[in-house]
Formats: sequence, C-alpha cells, structure tokens
Amino acid sequence: MTHKSHIARNGAGRFVKAPLVVALVAASHGLYAQEGGLEEVVVTAQKRAQNLQDVPISIETLSTQKIAELGIQDFSDYARMLPSISVQPPAAGGVGFFPVYMRGITTGRDGQATTSQPSVGMYLDEQPITTIQGNLDIHMYDIARIEALSGPQGTLYGASSQAGTIRIITNKPDPSGFSAAYGLEGNMVDGDDAGYTAEGYVNAPLGDNAAIRLVGWMREDAGWIDNKRGTRTFPGVASTTDDDITLDNAAVAKDNYNTVETVGARLSMLINLNDNWTITPQLQYQKQEGKGSWGEDLSDFVDGDGAVTHFKEEFTDDEWYQVAMTIEGQISNFDIVYAGAYLDREVDGSFDYSDYSYWYDTVYTTGYYADLHFLSSGDRSVPNQFFDDAGTRIMPGARFINDDGYEKTSHELRISSPQDWRVRFQVGAFYQKQEHDFQQRWVVEGLAPSMWPNQGSDQKFADIVYLNSLFREDEDEAYFGSVSFDVTDSLEATVGARYFKPEVTVEGFYGFGLGFNGVWSGTGETQCATQDDWKGKPCKNVEKGISESDSVYRANLTWKISDDHMVYGTWSEGYRP
Repeated sequence: MTHKSHIARNGAGRFVKAPLVVALVAASHGLYAQEGGLEEVVVTAQKRAQNLQDVPISIETLSTQKIAELGIQDFSDYARMLPSISVQPPAAGGVGFFPVYMRGITTGRDGQATTSQPSVGMYLDEQPITTIQGNLDIHMYDIARIEALSGPQGTLYGASSQAGTIRIITNKPDPSGFSAAYGLEGNMVDGDDAGYTAEGYVNAPLGDNAAIRLVGWMREDAGWIDNKRGTRTFPGVASTTDDDITLDNAAVAKDNYNTVETVGARLSMLINLNDNWTITPQLQYQKQEGKGSWGEDLSDFVDGDGAVTHFKEEFTDDEWYQVAMTIEGQISNFDIVYAGAYLDREVDGSFDYSDYSYWYDTVYTTGYYADLHFLSSGDRSVPNQFFDDAGTRIMPGARFINDDGYEKTSHELRISSPQDWRVRFQVGAFYQKQEHDFQQRWVVEGLAPSMWPNQGSDQKFADIVYLNSLFREDEDEAYFGSVSFDVTDSLEATVGARYFKPEVTVEGFYGFGLGFNGVWSGTGETQCATQDDWKGKPCKNVEKGISESDSVYRANLTWKISDDHMVYGTWSEGYRP
C-alpha cells in the first residue's frame, strides 16, 4: 500500500517535451565486414529505405545474422547488445514491465499507470506497441533486424519517443520461392533446472504475386531463484507474545522458483496487387506465464545467494495479440504508406506482500500492521488490527494482485517524394487511441467484510484492504512533415516539425473502504460524493483529464566527407503525454 499517495499527485499531469542537441562524427556505423568491403545494411529509421551509412541519426542495428549469432531470444538479450539501451528489471516479476531507458532519460516510473507515458517508443514493423507500464517482450525469431534510434525522435515517431525509439522489423513473406527452417535448443542453469526453445517458420508462395509466412515458437526458461522454507512472526500487543502469529511458507517453498513459459505465433501475408501496390496484413499472438520472483533477498532473513523466503503464490501472465495492416504504393512519383493496427494486451499477476507487512510492523512500533489506530489517534488501548467476522485478529501478511487490460488502435498515413529529387519531403498524419483498465488489489485473506470496499455488499471486493481501480484513456492526433535540401553534392540540410494534440482522462477509485480506520483511512470511499457503484468500482473519487496541443521540431545538417564518413549535427525535440 505504499503507492497509494501517488494517484492524486500524478493524475493526468502536463505533457513533457525536451530538446536535445547532437553533434557526431560517424564512420561506418558498425557495419559488418565482408571480404572485399563492407556489406550494405538497409534501414528504415527515417521511414524510408536507406543505406545505414547515409542515415544522419545515432542508430544501432542488429541484423538477422547477428541476432542468431548472439543467441538473442528476448528483450533483455538484445538490450544487453545495444549500448544505447538500458533497462530496469521489474521488482517482482520477470515477464513484461521492463522499463526502457535511452541516454539515461527515464519517466521516473513508480508502478502507477496514472503517470506519464514511457520516454522510449517501441514499434513492431510500422505500428507502435508502446504501453504505459512496460514493453512487449516479443520472442526474437525470424526477425529481419532491430533498430535502436537514440535521441528525441518526436517529429517522425511522435509520443513516447522523447529519449529514443526501438524498432523490431520482421521478415516478410516472399513470393519468389518456398523456404522453411526450425531451431531446437536445450539448456540448464547451474546444472540443475532445465529449459528449452523450439521455433520454426514456413514461407509459402501463393502464385507469383502473393505469399504467406507462418512463424511459431515455444520456450521455457529455467528457474534459478530458490524460495527457501521459512517462517515469519508478526507480533501482537507489546506486553505479551500469546497472540503473536507465525506465517509458514511450506505450501509454496521450492527450488528454481522463477520459471517462464512462452508460446506464440505470427502469420503474415503479402499481396502484390500490381507493380506499384502491396498489401501486408499480419497477426501476431504471444502468451508468457511467469512463476515466482526475480528478486533475491539480500538481508539476513534468508541464507545464501539467489534466494527468497516468500509466503504467497506469485505469478505474472502476459497475453497479447496484434492485428496489423500495411499498404504501400505509388501515385505518380510519390510513395504512399498506410499503417494501421489494433493491439490487445492482458497482464495479470500476484505477488507476496508479507515483507512489506512485516516491516510496517517493525518500523511503526508493534502490533499487526503497526497498530494503525495508535498511529492515527495516539490511543494505544484501542488497536485497529486486521480481524475476521468473529473479531479475531488475523494474519496481516498481504498479497498484491494486479490485472491490467490494454487496447491500442493506431493509424498513420504518409506521403514521400522521390529520393533523387534535390528537394525531398515527407508528410503524414497520425491517430492513436489507447485504453488502460487496471486493478491493483492489496488482499488480506479472511478480512472482515466490514473492512472491504462497499463493506461486504459485493463479493468481488472480498478480502481487499486497499484498491486502485482506474480507467485511463489516451487519444493522440498528430500531423508531421520533413523537408531535405541538397545544398551541394555533399551537404544536406533537413528541417522537420510535428503538431500534436493529446487528450488524457483518468477516472475511477483508489483507497480504503469506509470500515478501515487507520493512518491513511482518509482516502477511498470517504472521498466519494456518493457510495454508488461506478462501472464495477466501489464508487468514483478520481476524475481528471487534460487536453493540450503543441509542436516539436528538428533540424539537421549533414556533410558527406566520403563514401564511408560523414559529419552531422542535429537539434531535435521529443515529447510524452
């Protein structure tokens, strides 16, 4: 329950934008050498196909070959291989929810979905897949390349590209011929727990102008954290030990506690309507089931490394699918691209909160959950400890349960002039709508209904001592453009701009029920205008929103010294709602 105060403080804050000035000398951008010269690496970082050496952006790439050579299978693998990216592992679970940082810029993420959007944008092909509490941990198989663009990318990539953008580009169906492959791998951690990976793809032409590509994968990551057998005693009143309660983790203790099972598939189709127009629909699905905890206890409470003593069941399930469509074509000399997608993601988890419960007691004197009535009123003779229907004090060791549902719809249309023109341009329009319905419940089993939200009138609030139940909606509209001019054969100037109009609303409930009489009992149902149920929530005490508009800009000057060297300077801005 340490997070509760953040709701009111961070609800629908102002939009953040930040500029960055970059001056770099680029030489062969980490291209992979081949006999007789350098291999040409084609990227689409500027939303058009270009040789990597010609792109005046701080960019790192991992090709299909490098992904295979380095054994990259998931987000944490490729993050370690890209120096511009750093991650903060989630505190409890190892599935999803990895905050991504580039150039040291962070959102100050504190576990609440009412804060700002991430500072690093993520794309799967042409479609944005950024969600507020963490990236999609996509299995890295049959991937054409990964592009990491450092620095603000606000003009072309918009919201959440304040610090940079990560792009995952999949291999596309190929009508030119049949191909297939598979991979099998087994592994062990410390010679103990075993894991495996099975993956494969099939590319099948459908005539001369169409093809389908089916990719599938199954993976199990072996555990390496042990949940060791142990007990924890919660003291009762200070004068006696007769009513102390001891918690035992015999039911959940086990070695190799933190395993992950991943299963997924991707089906894509390519249709060449004619020489100028191509349609590429794609469906991707993945489910990850994580067990246990990915943290280790460094205190004296647990002996040994790579171990915890937790008392409640712990898991994180992350299931999502994305339906996407890309249409590419030409009208006269101009390239037209439409990219649309719908993303649905469900993340459910349960985590042991007994450590927090115990230290609340230890720090805040004695008694279950710190004798909260004493802390609020100074009257130590009337403790307000957790109790059941019969008035018997119960074990305060809590469990934290979260349910996060995301829906994201995006559309982008852009038009580009021929690249061989001396003056080149790219213009576009973008629309995105995101919905996030999240429930965060702090549960104490056996809690008296009088302490639940709604005081026991609805079983869906059973045993809940504290509840965040909020609905957030983000709607973004943007228009962008970029113009490049060849001042000379070796000197290019580029300017870009993006006008954006985001709207954010947050509604719902956070806090305690009316029956809770503790230190923070002033939050929750006591703040509601009425005690009526609101969209499945106990009542409504949060209703905030913001609507603004602004613009960000970019300017670049590039001097090509030779075919393999250039100097460029960039001034750019990014933003995040």
